[in-house]
Amino acid sequence: MSAHTDELQRQVDRLSAHGKTVWEELNVAYTMDTAAQTLALQVCRLVDRLDRLEAALKSNKTWIRIAEESMIGPDAAKITVTCDAALSEARQQAVALTQILHKLGVGKLDNAAPRESSFDDVMRRIQEL
Repeated sequence: MSAHTDELQRQVDRLSAHGKTVWEELNVAYTMDTAAQTLALQVCRLVDRLDRLEAALKSNKTWIRIAEESMIGPDAAKITVTCDAALSEARQQAVALTQILHKLGVGKLDNAAPRESSFDDVMRRIQEL
């Protein structure tokens, strides 16, 4: 094995079960050069990160706060909406995931062989954010 392959395997070994499943599906579905493997690994890391952020958001029931700060008119008040940092980060990670999947050409529908995949699950969760 090359040094790149060894390091890549060490990185894959650090992924969660979900991230490893995505990695395996990508490797079954695509032949990847080094650059594509690097992007695919980032996809798997993002999937894991989104899973952790989702768990954090589920454990913290107060992830958005709305506060009336002051009246700015007889019938109008200044309202501040504050989102938990995990929510903002999850949205940014979801955008990054979508961009990398697009660069890899992953997620395009194949009418001949539609099937449920980890990417369907990821994309569904992105839409729920």
